[in-house]
Amino acid sequence: MSSQPFHWVIPKADAHPEAIEVLQRYQTTHEFYQEALYREVQHIQAQDYQALASQHRQELEQLRRDVNIMGWFNRWLQRRSP
Repeated sequence: MSSQPFHWVIPKADAHPEAIEVLQRYQTTHEFYQEALYREVQHIQAQDYQALASQHRQELEQLRRDVNIMGWFNRWLQRRSP
């Protein structure tokens, strides 16, 4: 067994130019699709983040409109203390 398991994929110096060109095209195509997949995943994650951020902003606005019961309770305790 060879020390290089993928020796059959790497073109030799005396290989046919067509074989080298095919392998180069395959490599370029593979890299392109990997990049396209990476960008698609990034885009989906950005959309998810934007949706979550929007939901958090809405929840924050609801919390700001709620009655501050703890504030009332703390003021009541402060008035009762000597």
